[in-house]
Amino acid sequence: MTSQPAKSIASMSALVTQLNMSEPKNWLLADLPAEAQAYIAHDRIFWFEGLDKGNFDLDQFKDLHTANGEYHYVWIEVGQDDKIIVVGRTKFDPQTSDRGDLFRSYRVHLDKSGDEIARLQYGDDYDAEVTDLFEAIETKINAYVKGAVVIPLDVATTADVHQLESEIGDAVVSKYGALNPNSHHIGRETIVVADEA
Repeated sequence: MTSQPAKSIASMSALVTQLNMSEPKNWLLADLPAEAQAYIAHDRIFWFEGLDKGNFDLDQFKDLHTANGEYHYVWIEVGQDDKIIVVGRTKFDPQTSDRGDLFRSYRVHLDKSGDEIARLQYGDDYDAEVTDLFEAIETKINAYVKGAVVIPLDVATTADVHQLESEIGDAVVSKYGALNPNSHHIGRETIVVADEA
């Protein structure tokens, strides 16, 4: 799949409308195979601003199948400018407070070798020069995240979840692009500032 620059989705609400079949002529997931369509809880797709677990609508998962006691969903993370950041998938146990990796903050770090070199080069100034800088970058990166669209999956096994993530991600990215257009094929990545030598 060829990636394209990220374009505005207009709003998360508009994207939900395109995902949930409420406007058949603009239905973004129309080309997905029937088997995939059967696993998507189309009438339960929702969006929320701010990646705060308190804003996550747990009721949308009520009465859906679980795989090993966990609910699964595909998520579309959206930036402050209404551009898609990334499409991912995750799972959560409704009996815990964890709602999946959608809620993990982006982190910036050096690999082991880079960190050792930075400590050698900066010495006593390491925290002020390196740690504080990375924390400032992380704060700015995470502030860019506006919210997410959540697509609950009605699955009893995990076998099809990865394929669903890929198919939904391909449909969304082919229309709107994404800042990270391939993650729905390889999983969420940590930003690495220096590669391992």
